[in-house]
Amino acid sequence: MKKTIIHIAPVTPHMSGLYETTREMVYYEQKLGYNSFIFDSRPSPEEIEKIKEIESSKPNKNSVSCPACNISITTGERVVTNQPKVPDWSEDRGTCSVPFEFVIDELNKGGLLVSHSGVTEKLRTLKIPYLHIAHGRPYSSFLIERSGQNPIYSTYEHIGRTKELIGAITLWPEYKSYLELLFPKIYAFDAWVDLEKWKVFDTDYDFNGHKAEINVVCSDAWRLDKDSYHVLNNFRIFNKKYPNSKIHIYGVKNEPGWNCMIGKMKQLGLTGEIRPIVKNLEEIYNAADMLVSPHKIATRTIREAMGCGLQVVGGINNRFTEYNADVEDLDAFAKEMERAYLDIEKKDTRKLNRQKAVKFFDPIVNIQNVAELYEEVFEKGLNRIQNNG
Repeated sequence: MKKTIIHIAPVTPHMSGLYETTREMVYYEQKLGYNSFIFDSRPSPEEIEKIKEIESSKPNKNSVSCPACNISITTGERVVTNQPKVPDWSEDRGTCSVPFEFVIDELNKGGLLVSHSGVTEKLRTLKIPYLHIAHGRPYSSFLIERSGQNPIYSTYEHIGRTKELIGAITLWPEYKSYLELLFPKIYAFDAWVDLEKWKVFDTDYDFNGHKAEINVVCSDAWRLDKDSYHVLNNFRIFNKKYPNSKIHIYGVKNEPGWNCMIGKMKQLGLTGEIRPIVKNLEEIYNAADMLVSPHKIATRTIREAMGCGLQVVGGINNRFTEYNADVEDLDAFAKEMERAYLDIEKKDTRKLNRQKAVKFFDPIVNIQNVAELYEEVFEKGLNRIQNNG
């Protein structure tokens, strides 16, 4: 009989690395023989309206926020939320989002709960044991809370003290020691990427008319702990020697400082395509010559780019690419960019990088490693709902 895994995560296709990694996990768990589903724990549009009514009736209350749901309700006419939950039984690329009643039924039958974004109040009252996957980089989570935004760090610490937590998981072994401060049990596994989607193919993509002889891509999400500031400056040094190059920037936000910096680079003719979040990165990666990233871990950007066979220049000691340097040493990083570019003519780098992606990020292999932890939980009976003995 197949075992059931229920994953809790906001269902936000093409908008969130957390969701895309969760969706891949569910998809490949199915291939490994599990009944695997996603539960979108955010309020429905109807529930949002009810919350508005309740809150508007309370005196001296202007708003209520829920960090676990990543939603803020403002009384009156305006609702501030990323998105309401998707309709129950919504499908996305081989996965399905299930209703709360289905979740409870499957957990009562012995299914396992895996949290990615926090456990809802309804589930907490049932005292259901669960695994939690900490997707955020620890320092990023710390800085988000310190800046007055979502209290992620405190939430992690609180989760670590709950009796229902079986253990926490990080997909970046480099950060295991940091998370040991917050969680009594932390398991580290290498991350994965959907190599069926992120693969090598021919494309005539011309970067929206901004194609250069040498096309460099910068597509990491901008976070408080790391952003693209240094690698954009690194590119300027590379461009001095290779003026026939342009950098194409994705995930761009309209923010102070960045407007000035990117605007100046555009004025100097350094930039090509400049866009916010896009849905055709696999096409972009297959059209580009290299990707630059400040990271030394396997972010989604690095995993996806290498799946497409792209040359990646990363932060110092990045174990997934031979091209890496201290991002604050502009000359050293620019030299690694040059070495990565020159190797394109010397080697079949598309093939080599694809082989590395298969070696490091194979979803069947890496998710099977996580499944071994699942099996240990099932064997020990740690997934039993405590109210039911």
